[in-house]
Amino acid sequence: MRRGAARMAFAALLPGLVGCGYQMEAQHLPQNASTLAIGAVRNRTFTGELDLRLKDQLRRRLMRNPSFALTAAEGSELILEIDLTHAAFIRALDVSNTNLSSLSMRLRGRVRLRGTGAEAKLIRSQAISVGVTLSFDQPVIETPAVRDEITGDAIAAFVERVEAMLYGNF
Repeated sequence: MRRGAARMAFAALLPGLVGCGYQMEAQHLPQNASTLAIGAVRNRTFTGELDLRLKDQLRRRLMRNPSFALTAAEGSELILEIDLTHAAFIRALDVSNTNLSSLSMRLRGRVRLRGTGAEAKLIRSQAISVGVTLSFDQPVIETPAVRDEITGDAIAAFVERVEAMLYGNF
């Protein structure tokens, strides 16, 4: 008898446990495409490995979207291409000892989204520019780890802008 009552109570609570059914709608690609390929990411700057890091982070971010699949260019409806054209570090130095009080990075490039197939045409093209800054409470020495951190932040900001361009309705 106790088991029956427990089952009935659980059955009554189950709809409340499942929730109201509200779901966030995933972002969709232009032209309701279901496949996307990340094409060439060209690094035309003097900062090494930006293209590799950008492509890796972009792939990881786009794979989270369930409304389309990342595929090879040959089987894709859309191809995303990026040209990184400018990367610069801007340093704010402590005049007494030339240590860094802040380090900024600007990253610029052009992003193109092209259709494939019989009507392979340019769908979107946009220049993207981002700037990020690391400020330090006390002056620090510029090390590879500090440069790596600001570079990672700049790439993350760039990827966010690429996603906004990709999903934007204009």
